[in-house]
Amino acid sequence: IDWHAYDMTVVAAVHSGTEALDAIGKYRPDIVVTDIRMPGCDGLEMIKQAKEINPETEFIIISGYRHFEYARNAIRYGVKDYLLKPIRKSELSETLSRMREEFLERNKRLSSEELFRITMKKNLDRLRAAFFTEILFKKGAESDSMSIRSINEEYHYNFSEGLFSIVLLKTDGISPTASLDISYIQDKILPAVNKRLQDSCYELESIFEGSMCYIILNFNEENRKNVRRSLKSLLDELLLQKEIFEGMKVTMGIGTIYSGIGGIFDSMRNARYAVEQRIFLGVNRLIEGGRDRKSDFAESELFTRFNTMLTEGVERLNEQQITIAIS
Repeated sequence: IDWHAYDMTVVAAVHSGTEALDAIGKYRPDIVVTDIRMPGCDGLEMIKQAKEINPETEFIIISGYRHFEYARNAIRYGVKDYLLKPIRKSELSETLSRMREEFLERNKRLSSEELFRITMKKNLDRLRAAFFTEILFKKGAESDSMSIRSINEEYHYNFSEGLFSIVLLKTDGISPTASLDISYIQDKILPAVNKRLQDSCYELESIFEGSMCYIILNFNEENRKNVRRSLKSLLDELLLQKEIFEGMKVTMGIGTIYSGIGGIFDSMRNARYAVEQRIFLGVNRLIEGGRDRKSDFAESELFTRFNTMLTEGVERLNEQQITIAIS
């Protein structure tokens, strides 16, 4: 790592948990990169004690441990990232870059230029996300008058004539009340989407709504196969996280590819249909929605009965009713 490129300086390199605690007390570092298994005390115990010494210190764990309890405890202690060995340089670099920006903003060490850049990026992100909430998520917004030019001007996209598709990533098995876990998963998914797909697309954007990540892709015919390979690679990368989070499941629903931005509404329906099919086809896989398939399962009598019974069972904490609903 070129630490100077991140405006960072290595103040100490130590080889045990005990030495790390001494160094943290002496140097009060902003960031500590640590393994879990080491002499003196393990990484998790070191982090717990270090937070008592200096609550402001942030931690990145690099470990071969894929077990749920390690990750859960690490996140509980406020670890910024949990990187599995063998790690890629780009993965650690992305984490350091993100942490640098957070530190600059939090500590008010921003120059006027840096502050303006970060503010503009946040405003731009909100504007682009509005395309989903104002257009894509509202069936009534579907219109023949919608054009690439008008969307680019209003929502600051760079769409081009070519192919369009919607992809949905659905995570299951993470409790809605586990906000730290959900935030961690989202911080993993969004950078992975950009890293895997941006080189093959004219434009892409992704946002989270609950446990669903919505991705819009715009690319040319020559990159169709590259996009497909990149989506499979993305899914493989995300499935590594299920070894950290016990019970987590990931499903990728791919909407039909259309030539023209007007096809995104049908592509969205196809992708939703594909995600719904995980109930029958299984999870931790890629499922494609067909052009002629209708997303009617959610409106079916079977799903209505299931949803009503399951909701009542959860509200009443009635295990018997929940069991009957899912069986």
